[in-house]
Amino acid sequence: MVKEGGTLIISILSVESSYKKNKEIKAIKHHDILQWWVTNSGASRIKTYSLDQDIHIYYINKPNEFENLIKLAKSNNQKHYSDIIIKNYEFKIEKGMKLSEFNNLLKTSKLNPHSELFNNNHLIWLPDNREYKTITTPSKG
Repeated sequence: MVKEGGTLIISILSVESSYKKNKEIKAIKHHDILQWWVTNSGASRIKTYSLDQDIHIYYINKPNEFENLIKLAKSNNQKHYSDIIIKNYEFKIEKGMKLSEFNNLLKTSKLNPHSELFNNNHLIWLPDNREYKTITTPSKG
């Protein structure tokens, strides 16, 4: 059950890549995904690398900045990924929503009905039924 409502922004990318191998190819079977889970407590930026099922999660701790974080998410996606975004989705999630209810929304949008909550309240959509986990750490630019 979602403890705090928010907005989940999902961008499906036209590539499948591996951060570890520094490799990117045109998506054939799976797609890299960029997601933002934005609440009144802050945001999570989640990037999945589909070739090796790697996931990078970056937390933005900015309470009461909901609208600014939504703008940041959308502008960041456009600035860095506009040439490879093939589809965007935006879901408004109410406090108390069950994952099964959210999964039904995903089905309605023709997306894999598989989501999880991590770190108590961060909602993430998983694009397929493979196991995603953090296997690499992004370099600090």
